[in-house]
Amino acid sequence: RVRGGSESSTTPGAAAQAMPGSTAEEFAVASQLLEGLYGKRLEASKAMEILNTVPEISWLVECYCMTPAQPGWRKSKTAPGDVPLYADEASGKVYEAMPCIRHYMRMAELSLTARKLPEKADAAAAQLHHYVQSLHKELKTAEAAWTGPHEDSESQGEYYHNPSTGVSIWENPTHCTSFILSVAEQLQDSDAFP
Repeated sequence: RVRGGSESSTTPGAAAQAMPGSTAEEFAVASQLLEGLYGKRLEASKAMEILNTVPEISWLVECYCMTPAQPGWRKSKTAPGDVPLYADEASGKVYEAMPCIRHYMRMAELSLTARKLPEKADAAAAQLHHYVQSLHKELKTAEAAWTGPHEDSESQGEYYHNPSTGVSIWENPTHCTSFILSVAEQLQDSDAFP
């Protein structure tokens, strides 16, 4: 849970000072979130102010870095201290973030609104509640579409199967959404939301 204004995490470059002890990945993600929220790269002092005022953003950064990869996506192996990249196995393309970052961007936006504009905190809380409900629906849809885990007789590994598409995968297709839903539910309990 995120409480008050004393907890913080990481942001790259500018926000690095606001998030001591954070990893390079956390700095990079924080920078992406802040740049996405403000439409530009922020000066260090501004990034620090935001991360101190909106501790939920630092917590969301930490959560994003722990999010299980979506099926078909892989986090690149990097040397300690490097910022990972994410590979879409279907296209072979590499990206700086997984598609699920959009969820963290939305939650960061609602947290920022609730903290910086107290008169809009109730509306932000209602929007977050609606967002949680939409994640519940997304999870239920995924759970209904996939069967498993099944055991592969050759490898003894577990796999999941989607009967309507005929696709089988090794990764649990609901782990990513389930994790993000848990984050959103915990965020509702932060001090930012009435």
